[in-house]
Amino acid sequence: MIGMFKRRYILAYDRGYVFGGSATTDSTDEYTPSTDSWVEKSNMLISTYGHASSTMNNKGYLYGGAGKLNTTYEYYSDTWTLKTGNITGRQDLTATSISNLGYVLCGTSATLTWTDLNEEYNPTGDSYTTKTATPKPLRQGCASTMDDKGYLTGGNDTISDMRDTEEYTPTGAGSWVSKTDMDLDRYAHAMSTINDKVYVYCGFRFGPGQIPDTDEYVVDTWTAKLDYNRTDTYLIAGTTIGDKGYIFGGHPATQTADEYDPVANIWIDVSDMPLPARHTFTATPMTN
Repeated sequence: MIGMFKRRYILAYDRGYVFGGSATTDSTDEYTPSTDSWVEKSNMLISTYGHASSTMNNKGYLYGGAGKLNTTYEYYSDTWTLKTGNITGRQDLTATSISNLGYVLCGTSATLTWTDLNEEYNPTGDSYTTKTATPKPLRQGCASTMDDKGYLTGGNDTISDMRDTEEYTPTGAGSWVSKTDMDLDRYAHAMSTINDKVYVYCGFRFGPGQIPDTDEYVVDTWTAKLDYNRTDTYLIAGTTIGDKGYIFGGHPATQTADEYDPVANIWIDVSDMPLPARHTFTATPMTN
């Protein structure tokens, strides 16, 4: 579950990285769209799932995870490093990056309560600052960034699944504004930004269960796009590489990988991830 920067940064990323996942794997795998190929990379320093990740300064950062972890890890040049900065321990959280600062949002705490935490990570100082809380406590929501603002969608608030869209401005203590709701409530979905438009992929909702919907958000308007063509549509990982969206894996654990072309509005099957099959993991883009 990963957020992007503005367009000038997105187009620089030429490959994606998937981190961890069920069943508690430490795998790191690199996908290159230009060759439609995967390469297994150095394993993470832990095995986890239910974590979040984002990209800053062409480095990947991994936050939290199963067991309500409070750790932060940096991935760069195929090397993992444990950072000293600690978040409030939690899992089933989400994260995005704005202007090379990470924002780690929501999740389930060590006391098994849903949280509204918003912690800003500064990779230069390797430190966290608590910012204005999200409008509601959530788990398994999803975040991305467009035009230097963060967007938080969906999730579960302990009572029901959500369709909310919340816009975050990071200035000062940070502030949230409620925007137009998505057409469907959902959680455990994926989200990415392509050419200054936000895309939400798939998810799960009470009643129908898994949903294949793809939706585009721009100028406070949601537009339905072509549905995803598989049934493993929740607990997926999603990211943007170049000017395409990608989603990986899903529940039950799978190796599938698919590309979304927003111009043609089509889904394309690409090469499967290496084993293990997985769900409840993250993806983030970088340039080699």
